[in-house]
Amino acid sequence: MPVYAGFYAHSIIDECKNKNLHIQAYSDSSYFFEQENQYSRYYHKMSGVKGKEAGNLKQFLEEEPIKLLIIAEPSIIQEHMKYFQKLFGDKLQVLISRPHYLEFTNGEATKGKALSKLGSMLGISGEETIAIGDSFNDISMIEYAGLGVAMGNAPDEVKSFAQYITRSNDEGGVADVVERFIIRKE
Repeated sequence: MPVYAGFYAHSIIDECKNKNLHIQAYSDSSYFFEQENQYSRYYHKMSGVKGKEAGNLKQFLEEEPIKLLIIAEPSIIQEHMKYFQKLFGDKLQVLISRPHYLEFTNGEATKGKALSKLGSMLGISGEETIAIGDSFNDISMIEYAGLGVAMGNAPDEVKSFAQYITRSNDEGGVADVVERFIIRKE
């Protein structure tokens, strides 16, 4: 599902250029950025996936991106989040998915809606599901699920939506949920 009409993608890219922010555009098969820099290298290191240098990102985009991602220092991300939410928040989902990432996606393409659709296809109600998340882009599925779980390392705001808070990623939090709510329950 494309993120938005080209107008929004181009406007976001323009805003990033004006603010000297690194932005990446994602297609179904890859991601692109204008010029390699510390942030594109950081993302490559973190994800294990190498993007493609595109030069002029707006001219390079042949199709609608499925996501746009700003990568910057956490303080810069925090500083710009409200600005971009004010500009595009009524049209797009604008959220911090990791401390260094500000993400723009289609407002209809949330994890909660995906979980609902998958449940419908499989004949499983929301009440019968467990969703585990650790970031802002997980809130919609945590709210949707019959049991919404936040990882111990999740931001406090994410935890506030959860019915249960498990241990962190590094402490076997998912295993704790499986043991406590699935294995013991049967």
